[in-house]
Amino acid sequence: MYSHAFHRLDQTLTITRSLWGHRPFYNANTPWADDHPALYAALTHLDSAVAEELATDNEKLNQWFNEHIPETCQALNTFKPSCLSTLSPHSDHKAAIGIPGRKWAQIQCFNASLPPLAHPVVEWCAGKAHLGRVLHRHHKQPVLSLEYDQQLCTA
Repeated sequence: MYSHAFHRLDQTLTITRSLWGHRPFYNANTPWADDHPALYAALTHLDSAVAEELATDNEKLNQWFNEHIPETCQALNTFKPSCLSTLSPHSDHKAAIGIPGRKWAQIQCFNASLPPLAHPVVEWCAGKAHLGRVLHRHHKQPVLSLEYDQQLCTA
């Protein structure tokens, strides 16, 4: 059964699909710019140093977006998976090397939500295969990580 917060998150993601459902860097235009002109203007005028700071500080990132899309932020921040409250940002230091804190928390939470795996795993759109390495380490199963982007494969 869905919790109220999860249902609200689901509705918000559906309603705001224009913000996240397109292919950035592949589309010549920004499909959501007309629906969110203030957010678009703020993002296009965002200083690169501020953008770097926001990328490394989730609290500041939430504050920044809350100024531009408060209803969306409130709905997104209402849902907190229970495993996130029990995770240490880098509790498994060896596995966490080179993985940014927020991504590491997502990987840990995803892994914690899985039942014990008794079969090989295919990781599609693997990026640098951070998730696949964690799944292999914790579940002792073979993982095939597939990635198309040659730069990510090399990294």
